[in-house]
Amino acid sequence: MFLKMTKSLNITIGSLSFFLNLIISATPVKAAAIAISNSGFEEPSLAGLEPIVGEEIFTFTTPPGWQLYDPNGLIPADTNLATSYPGVWNPSSTFFADEAPEGENIGAIFLNQAPNSGVVGFTQTLADTLQANTEYTL
Repeated sequence: MFLKMTKSLNITIGSLSFFLNLIISATPVKAAAIAISNSGFEEPSLAGLEPIVGEEIFTFTTPPGWQLYDPNGLIPADTNLATSYPGVWNPSSTFFADEAPEGENIGAIFLNQAPNSGVVGFTQTLADTLQANTEYTL
């Protein structure tokens, strides 16, 4: 009987300790929104442009509001279908079943180099300074 009471008491104290820890260490979190320029890659508008290949409509330039991150020089200055290129793409259902996940377009980078040639991406420096204990919605 003593063993059962001790076990029960240990579990109760352990549970109480866990919940007190949660209450004491819980820090209030604020919420904040951060503006991202051209976040859905809807600029430039591709409406009315002719498809370049099949049904695919896209550009050969970095989307407005974004900078190209290309430390290995994989994207040439003069881009076209034969080279690697960044752009805004209005994908057909051939590539995305529901087409663009949000809006009409996606940001895309096409590389024709061998795998592991380097990394390429889009970057954007935001004006906001992030604060501790704050949940951000991008």
